[in-house]
Amino acid sequence: MKKQKRKRPGMTVGSSLILVTFVLLCLVAFASLSFVSANADYALSKQTATKTSNYYTAVGNAEQQLAAIDQTLAELSDSFATEESFANAIQHAYETNKTIDTFSDNDTLFLSFTMPIDESNGIYVKLQVKHLQECKDGQSTCYEIKEYKTITTMKPDPQTISGDGGFLFDNTDE
Repeated sequence: MKKQKRKRPGMTVGSSLILVTFVLLCLVAFASLSFVSANADYALSKQTATKTSNYYTAVGNAEQQLAAIDQTLAELSDSFATEESFANAIQHAYETNKTIDTFSDNDTLFLSFTMPIDESNGIYVKLQVKHLQECKDGQSTCYEIKEYKTITTMKPDPQTISGDGGFLFDNTDE
């Protein structure tokens, strides 16, 4: 009689243990990656929500400023009879105001202001004041919006800008 060789069950158990360990390592790695990705998405969503809220707060403030300007212009238009006296009154009314600038271009009067969004951005609004008669009719606002845009208010650091407008790089590691 021949003796039969017995197979050892240990090899089967060992290979399945290695397979289970590998699967568990893969699951832990994917779970960690999913957690890191979800955390980054949450931080980005929170930052976007803050920026959006700041933007719409600034838009609301700009609209309030526009309403105040329109009310001032309407009151001034009722008080003056000539275009020149109306323009002088507007300039005088806003000369002490540090947030609203007045300037003229070819006998056209402009008002402008910047409403801050955050420390580096703002909403710039430029208005053209309508003629006195258009303000007196009361059909619309006493101004026409020429520009209403988001701008960067942060001034660049002169040490980081080269003469051609590009940025200088610090290569002190070499």
